[in-house]
Order: sequence, then structure tokens, then C-alpha cells
Amino acid sequence: MIKRVRGSIVIILSLCLFQAAMMLFLCENACAQTVFSDIGENDPLLPYTRFLHEKGIVSGFPDGTFRPADSLTRAQAAGMVVLAKGLQPIAGGQPSFSDVSPGHWAYGTVEAAVGDGLLQGYPDGSFGPENTITRAEAVTLLLNLSGGALSGQDVAVS
Repeated sequence: MIKRVRGSIVIILSLCLFQAAMMLFLCENACAQTVFSDIGENDPLLPYTRFLHEKGIVSGFPDGTFRPADSLTRAQAAGMVVLAKGLQPIAGGQPSFSDVSPGHWAYGTVEAAVGDGLLQGYPDGSFGPENTITRAEAVTLLLNLSGGALSGQDVAVS
């Protein structure tokens, strides 16, 4: 079972690296201009942040920064995957979580991500929108987003 998990992760990481290389190739000349004030022209993140910005997946913060050294919250991750997958944020309805009310800035994207099976809440009925997304949650999110063979399955690792 461990070999199968490692093999799936290697495949996903390889696909991500291939896609990143393609983005860099396609974006090399078009990405010469900065989008965020804290991503300079010589920053290796420039082509990726510009590509994601042009696709409408990331918009940065109101002050014009991207803050690449900051941790990613669960709410931010939900927003990015909903936009990347082309899902529509859910408006209204009964909240699925005690800590994400309809007035929360990420309510619609959290509900859409959960409704599509990309993310889950915690056993206590909360989502933890401002919690930093853990590596395990991020890997699970990527597997669910990719529709990989392990999506929706419990995996025992010893």
C-alpha cells in the first residue's frame, strides 16, 4: 500500500512539475511585467504568479502584494481550487460549518469546495478557515482536485 501511495504522489508531483515547466515556457516573454509589488521582475515566482493572476485564480491582497512567504489558509486554498476548477461559489443556503457563516469572505468558495468533495471540515463541525492548511490537507486537496486513484479513499500508512 505504501508503494502505491508513493507512486501516486510521484506521478502527481511529476505532472505538477511538467505543468509548471509548460507555464514557464508559454509565459516567458509575456510574464516580464510584475503584477504584485512584492514579486520583482527577477523573482523566480513571477511567471507562476502572473499566470495564476491572468487566469483569475489569485488576486493578491488589497495592498497589491502577493505575500509569497506567508502560509496559505484553508479559506484561501478553497478559493484557489474553486477558481482553478471553474466551480461557481455558492450563494446563500444553510452554512455547513459553525465557523463559516454566509457573511464570511470565503463562504461561497468554501461551500463550493466542500460540495465538490475537494475539502472537508473537522469532526467538531468547524472548517477552520483561517487555519494554515497542513501538508496532509494540501496533498489530499491535490489528489481530490486531480481525481487521482486515491481520491475519496482512506489510506493506511504504517
